[in-house]
Order: sequence, then structure tokens, then C-alpha cells
Amino acid sequence: MGATTDDLAERLARAERQLADAQLLARVGSWEWDIPANSVWWSDELYRIYGLEPQSIVPSYDDFLERVHLDDRASVDERNRKAFADQQPFEDVKRVVRADGREILMRTQGAVVCAQDGTLLRMVGICEDVTEAESRRRAGEINDEVIQALVVAGFHLDRGATDEARAAIDEARRCAQRIATDLLLGNGVEPGSLRLRR
Repeated sequence: MGATTDDLAERLARAERQLADAQLLARVGSWEWDIPANSVWWSDELYRIYGLEPQSIVPSYDDFLERVHLDDRASVDERNRKAFADQQPFEDVKRVVRADGREILMRTQGAVVCAQDGTLLRMVGICEDVTEAESRRRAGEINDEVIQALVVAGFHLDRGATDEARAAIDEARRCAQRIATDLLLGNGVEPGSLRLRR
């Protein structure tokens, strides 16, 4: 005997609850942009990632772009235009400004869905707040490349090997300078534009 309409509705509701629970646990939100209708849908978790209450606004493409950091907006818009043209999946990490003003790093993966004749139908994707993961990666990089070189320098100094200690300190300085330059450029600050206050 086949499933009744009530059974199917119950299964659909359960599947939707399970998806919402999975997104909440994974801190991953999903979205869909109906291109012909120019309407956008966000999952509840995507609202939360943006710092909003679920369903508190009716999202649009322009609203999404306004939440992208001003310095990243043009490249994100260009990424979408490229996806429309080549119909290839995409992935990027961009800065987003949440409703509370906090800046986060958001990883987006998406794809364009087309009709058989190539007509653009939808763009779909997922978003994840990767701010903490990026911070952990940077902390690991500082530990592995800077702190370890300084430990080696201390070991050489204890042995009286000043040339080796100097080389290890120089290596730590180069690594620290590279990491600082990456961080500063990522925030729109040119290296050398910050000075130590005395």
C-alpha cells in the first residue's frame, strides 16, 4: 500500500527539521536565489550567521551584497557574474559585516542550476562562518614558524652558539613579518603604515 498524503507531509516535515538541526549543529547555512523571479531564500542558520533572527527580513541579492565588506563587494559580484557566464561551481572566503557590526569571515560554496536550453534558473549554495577556524590556523602558523624559531634561538644561545641563534632569530623575524603583512593587507592596511607609539 502506498504512502498517504499525510504520511508524505509528515516525512517532509521531519526531513526539514533534520536539515535545520544539522545546519544548526554544523553552523552551516544554505541559500537559494531564484534568478527569473529574483527572489532569495535563506535557511534559519544563515540568518543566525548574519546575526539576524530567522525570517526577520526578506533577503534579496542587494541585501546580501550590502552585508559583504565594502572592500570585497566588487569581487563577490564579479564571482557571481562569472558563475552565470561559465556555469561552474565556485568557492570563496569573504568578509561579511553582521547585523551587530562584527566582521566575520564567511566561506561560500555555490553553483548555478540551468534548464536544458541553458537558461539560468537558480544559484544555490552554503555558507559557513570560518572566522574562528582562520584564527586557529593563524595561531598555529605563528607557533610553528615564529615561536619554534625563537625556541631554537634560545637553545643556541644557551650553548653559546651566537651565529646560529642570530640565524634562528632572523628566520623568526622573517616569518613574523610575512604573517603580519598577510594580516595587514587582508585588512586593507599597507605594510609600514602602522608605527609603534613610544
